[in-house]
Amino acid sequence: EVIVPALTFVATVNAVFHVGLKPVFVDVNDEDFCIDTEKIYESIAFTGRTKAVIPVHIGGHPANMKRVQWAAWKSALFIIEDSCESMFVKTDEKAVGAWGAIGCFSTYAAHVISTGVGGVVTTNDDDLFIRMKSYMNHGRDPIYTRIDDDKSGDLRDIVNRRFRFIRIGHSFRSTELEAALGVAQLEDYKEIIRRRQEIADQFDEAFVDLPLQVQKTRKGAENARMWYPIIYDGGYRFTSLEKEVSNGRDDLVMYLEENGIETRMLLPLLNNPCYKHLKIDRDQFPVAKRLTDNGFDIGCHPEMSDDDVSYVIEKVRGYFTQ
Repeated sequence: EVIVPALTFVATVNAVFHVGLKPVFVDVNDEDFCIDTEKIYESIAFTGRTKAVIPVHIGGHPANMKRVQWAAWKSALFIIEDSCESMFVKTDEKAVGAWGAIGCFSTYAAHVISTGVGGVVTTNDDDLFIRMKSYMNHGRDPIYTRIDDDKSGDLRDIVNRRFRFIRIGHSFRSTELEAALGVAQLEDYKEIIRRRQEIADQFDEAFVDLPLQVQKTRKGAENARMWYPIIYDGGYRFTSLEKEVSNGRDDLVMYLEENGIETRMLLPLLNNPCYKHLKIDRDQFPVAKRLTDNGFDIGCHPEMSDDDVSYVIEKVRGYFTQ
């Protein structure tokens, strides 16, 4: 069994299924929306079959990795950090992706570093590094996973083993073009993070008197602000599609969409059709259920202009003054 939070993107859970393991869901906390570390202990004690935990850094905010690491150490669990929405930030003075055995980062569109599609995986374990290089290249003999490996040892041995496959793998390689896009952005990552945080700070200040809940940054943690989560569980206000929405969140979302502000629902997971066969009782995860049913995201992309930010603020505030 692998512990995963009940609020995350489907890829976190699907990775567990793809290797034949069983995901065990635990609730999240109501402040930073990351995994509730107390629930990790409860899950371990309940089944006794837990082998790993995947903490997810939601929206750019790190999970409480000190407590995750302590729980994992006490029960000899493998930690795989889902840092896909967070990059270059720290919690308790240590970088995300460096707390567990493996750190996973996404470079999909609109992420902190974007190559269009793809991602990066990190580890300090030499054996895992070699195995991961092999798995991402169809399970190829790690003596030859890139063209420059021709120069890495005995040429005859390399030639004989180029098309030798020692495990069942996948084609998970980034292209040279995607990698070049990502490497170029590394030069500007500090400015990318700074601008995202600046926009989020403006939203915090502008929405403080509205009946909205926003993500709180935990003391000792930084926030990459990949997007700006908003929770609204109030009543209807105004949209031209009022009959087509089911709650106050949907009403607000439609109002913003009609005014040209794109949104994303806040990580619907357990209510997705692909998990219907699991027959999950969402009431077992009350915080995740509330966040999923009443939450959505707006952008704080570094390419947003000051006018863009002002327009978003104007429309969000305008919804409550109709």
